[in-house]
Amino acid sequence: MKKAINQIKNRTKLNLSFIKQIEEIENLYKNSKKLLIKLANTKHSMHLTKFAQAEVIFQAICNINELILLGLKGSMFYATDPLVRVSIEHSVNIIYILEDKTNLRSRQFIKNYIETTLTKSKDWLEYAIRSGNNEEIAVAQKKFDYIREVKSQNINLFEEKIGGWPKPREKFALCGFEGAYRTIYSMNSDSIHSLSEDVYNALIEFQAPNALLPHLQKLSSSYNCSLAIYHCIKSLAFFCLAMQALANASENKVVHDEVGEVLIKVDQLLYPHEMDTIQMWS
Repeated sequence: MKKAINQIKNRTKLNLSFIKQIEEIENLYKNSKKLLIKLANTKHSMHLTKFAQAEVIFQAICNINELILLGLKGSMFYATDPLVRVSIEHSVNIIYILEDKTNLRSRQFIKNYIETTLTKSKDWLEYAIRSGNNEEIAVAQKKFDYIREVKSQNINLFEEKIGGWPKPREKFALCGFEGAYRTIYSMNSDSIHSLSEDVYNALIEFQAPNALLPHLQKLSSSYNCSLAIYHCIKSLAFFCLAMQALANASENKVVHDEVGEVLIKVDQLLYPHEMDTIQMWS
């Protein structure tokens, strides 16, 4: 029993040792954000639609990443994993849009917004009618009428064969990140939908001898900590890759290379996590 407890304590200590990375992650994020501001202040020839998409989505990613860092510093690890998944998907969306030399993907993005919102608005209106709530019917009807008008103003998107906005797996694959989709994005969905893995692990812990239970609970918490830190670093990596896509679209090689220097440091932070995972599962 004593040997098992010592092994658990050593593993817990190793997991918690990654906390020291949080300060460096924050510094790298601040440096990368400065480069994003530099990009925003340079002139470029991007189409207005691409510019608007990049502007809004980058603002969202910055807000999300700052919340992730606050979560890490406050040991709110359950809160950070869902945010990481959203941050990474937004970064991939940016990359997917900006790597297109035409305006096709930007138009698919707008078409998808109209299509999906129209369907949801129709479903809402039908529900409101079934419920018999006159106030809700009135609001849902206005929403439905509004989005129908939006579609009529952009009818060319539906008359031309521009294709649809791809699902996440396809977007990741088209951008060369299918591995990240399989290992990070898809695997992290449990943190949003159910936390079933954590619940299962807790169930196993509760069946352990009383002498082991507190040590196993600390071990489980330490795994959540190290995994959250790793995920945060991955979201920072994708943020940098999205900035490089923006630098390419803006024809700004200087900022592209400066972001590349940040990425090297990000990779150095990722390395001990990935080596530890390989050793643990080999």
